[in-house]
Amino acid sequence: FFIPRRIRMELIQIKLIFTRLVDSNPQMQTNEHVPPVVASNKGFDEDQEKVPTEAFQRAFERLFFLLEDPEGFNAKHYDKDSDGAVTWSEFFDVYKRRNITVNLSIFERTFLTMEDPESSYIAQFVSIFMLGVIMLSSFSFILGTLPVCQHQDPPLSKPQPVPAFEVIETTCLVIFCIEYLLRVCTVWAVRTDIFDEKRVQALVTGFDPIHKQSPAWKLVKFVITPSNLIDLAAILPAVLSALLDAEGGGFVILRLIRLTRIFRAFKSPALAEPVTVIG
Repeated sequence: FFIPRRIRMELIQIKLIFTRLVDSNPQMQTNEHVPPVVASNKGFDEDQEKVPTEAFQRAFERLFFLLEDPEGFNAKHYDKDSDGAVTWSEFFDVYKRRNITVNLSIFERTFLTMEDPESSYIAQFVSIFMLGVIMLSSFSFILGTLPVCQHQDPPLSKPQPVPAFEVIETTCLVIFCIEYLLRVCTVWAVRTDIFDEKRVQALVTGFDPIHKQSPAWKLVKFVITPSNLIDLAAILPAVLSALLDAEGGGFVILRLIRLTRIFRAFKSPALAEPVTVIG
């Protein structure tokens, strides 16, 4: 229901890392010298795929560095025959013995719950709930501009939305602010690289130094992302209007930006996929 504190890395990820290393070390492969009848045996083929021990050591050192695993790694403990190369069975032995997992902090779990509807059931609920709040806020704002939904107090004064719409607007604004602040206050701790499978494979099998983003840079990247700028633009006018008690024409126009928040709904894969198919 909730995002677990520890998530075991999928075996397919380790297999893909092994395959990348095999492809980058063609000189280690001996299938071309194996008789065709023998080579057709799947188990034998896998045993012929080998990775140099140096590449094996480097790959898992980089993987455990990404996962912030303090235990370290020694390839000699897994190279059973000490021949300077490892096969898939030895690669799998690391996965089995080390129980490779991603340990998530409370900040990462909170951020993923608010940001990724596919991460857990509670995240799906949050996504649907926020979509409902967005729809309610948008329709409330639109209906509040209709004469039938306005009143004049005192008489002949400037028409204002009926009090019910003001309550809805304030409630939605508070929810939007809490949701945005939760994401802003937790994004600094999120290790974005480990949640991108292709990125992990590239980093683990690569040679370039792994540079971790600073918390400040993660926050800046989050804020300037177009979808998050829409979120900020949707709530900032209402917040400033409440703080400054401003209701001038400029603020009325600026508040129209909140309608753009409806596009945030398409961050949900369930809604984005039908739109993509129709397009």
